[in-house]
Amino acid sequence: RGCLLGENLPPASKLGPFCSAVKSILHTVEAHKQFWSCLRFDADLPTEDFLFSKGIIKVEEEDEEGTVKQVTGCPSSQSIRSSRSEVETGAAALPTDDGEAGLPISAAGLVLEDMDAPYCVQPEPWCPHLSDLPPLPPSGLCDPHDPCLVCGVRQEVWACLHCFEAYCSCYVNGHMVQHHEESDHNMVLSYSDLSVWCYPCNAYIFNAVLQPAKEDAYLKKFGTLDYV
Repeated sequence: RGCLLGENLPPASKLGPFCSAVKSILHTVEAHKQFWSCLRFDADLPTEDFLFSKGIIKVEEEDEEGTVKQVTGCPSSQSIRSSRSEVETGAAALPTDDGEAGLPISAAGLVLEDMDAPYCVQPEPWCPHLSDLPPLPPSGLCDPHDPCLVCGVRQEVWACLHCFEAYCSCYVNGHMVQHHEESDHNMVLSYSDLSVWCYPCNAYIFNAVLQPAKEDAYLKKFGTLDYV
């Protein structure tokens, strides 16, 4: 309970992930594959040799005193596929959440050290481009099922909050970015999660000015405003 009040999490270096937790993560990945075609699941991370060969990380560098020091850049990690097979083969012999011990890290094939801490993207409460937004037309935004006007895809479609046209995101074919560059229309709304992005500010925006557009998008997508 103290974690909810801003206290630090207790150290868990000697604990391993529970079998049921790993299975839940794998099931979640499987369920989301069909909705996130732009993401890559079950893909190996690049090896250090590959990163060295491409110049992504350097072998060595000199500091101000002329001392040569090694630069590692990226920790090594095992592939998700090998982790999945080891979890499935070793899960039957492991205790459940009700037991005293969880799934050993070595058995799961998961490397928990040297991983970046998770973080939350915080939207900005205001940006100077809000004043450029026109009022919603009587018909509101475009339909959330409309395809991109350029390539016709229906995945990751955004609505322009200036001309109310639909274009795909940068993770698909990038036609909304192209539309912004050609028209100087700065703010767009994602039909995936109803977030609003401002290109010049390079940030998500959460402001009361955007509420009518979000409500219209929510109503078109879900047919109700009960949870807005």
